[in-house]
Amino acid sequence: MQEHRLTRIGDSFLKYASSVIALGGFLFGYDTGVINGALSFLSQPDQLNLSSAQQGIVSSSLIIGCCIGALLSGRLADRIGRKATLQWVAIIFTIATLGCSFALTSGMLIVFRAVLGVSVGCASDLAPMYLAEISPSEWRSQNVNKNAVAIVIGQLSAFAINAVLGNIWEDWGPIWRVMMGVAALPAFLLWLLSFDLPQSPKWQLLNNSLTQAKKNFRKLGFPKVDIQKNLIRAKEMVKTEQDNLNIKEIFSNKGLVYLLLAGITIGFIQQLSGVNALCIMGLCYWKK
Repeated sequence: MQEHRLTRIGDSFLKYASSVIALGGFLFGYDTGVINGALSFLSQPDQLNLSSAQQGIVSSSLIIGCCIGALLSGRLADRIGRKATLQWVAIIFTIATLGCSFALTSGMLIVFRAVLGVSVGCASDLAPMYLAEISPSEWRSQNVNKNAVAIVIGQLSAFAINAVLGNIWEDWGPIWRVMMGVAALPAFLLWLLSFDLPQSPKWQLLNNSLTQAKKNFRKLGFPKVDIQKNLIRAKEMVKTEQDNLNIKEIFSNKGLVYLLLAGITIGFIQQLSGVNALCIMGLCYWKK
């Protein structure tokens, strides 16, 4: 009876934690989608008066930042932890979003969009990893999928909010500032709620915090079997790190190379023909 009660408490806390972490996916979706509706307003002569080239740079600067953020997030999360990294991501989200909203020149907007892209790139990599590591096996796929659903909801929210604001205040040029600034609210909420999140117990295991890791495993509702499996895997990973695995050995493994190429191909196809590209092409067609 006591164990059943603890499991229910763990499930409730896990649902809360996974929902908070998924806010990173929502921000990812909103910030990649908001430029579609804001671009026509901020390009007006009485606003930033962007040329076609400047429009392209403003739009793509976020993606450039995403590349940098995605490359840095893994090492940063390993060094300071998943929770601390998410908190920094939320802070950068908030500051960069407000910076974009109050930008006075196209140069300022490009810089803040690039900085915002760093946080977006970090969130795209960190959120699913964090969700996977705090989830017991029976909840893992469902919780990781929360991030994917949150991204789409974020994009949908950006288009819906842009449509509402753009139609109600279509004669007010600075409305693009409101469109971009809306994302600061969930970004600040993510930072505020992140203090209640548990540290990743798997990260704690790899950093010799065995007692805290076991405590978080139980708090998140992990069964004893899963806890034991994670202890064994952590020991194996530590041993692998001590053996200093050479990256050349990875590329000499045909199975790993196949998985790497398959993952890159799927990601490329998704970005080329997925919801982002379709929405942008649809907007361009509508503008014509």
